[in-house]
Amino acid sequence: KNIIKYLFILDNVKYHIVIPSNHLEIIHDISFNHYGDRFATCSSDQKIVFYEKDKDGKWEPKSELRCHDGPVWRIKWAHPQFGSIIATCSHDKKVNLYEERCSMQEETNSFGTKELRIKREWTNV
Repeated sequence: KNIIKYLFILDNVKYHIVIPSNHLEIIHDISFNHYGDRFATCSSDQKIVFYEKDKDGKWEPKSELRCHDGPVWRIKWAHPQFGSIIATCSHDKKVNLYEERCSMQEETNSFGTKELRIKREWTNV
């Protein structure tokens, strides 16, 4: 498995993130959303992996999207005024746009109690 090592500076403070990755090949790009609470990575394995912070502040992979017929070189989140949209480009010479659609899904937990959870799906636009 790959490991994501990301160093950034915010307000003159250095932050270093190390996160296990679900990618099987080299990661080419990482992009945070406008609020900094989610990010996505793209790789030679033709996938995008989306990460979110859990309740303890740890980054966890939440979903994957296979989106191209070749290595995915770049990924970028749109400004939130346009919705939850990402753009990708690949070795297959395509640029794709994806929009996130959210819905509420009822699930039963291990105690038999029903809970509502947000279901996120990315669709090609």
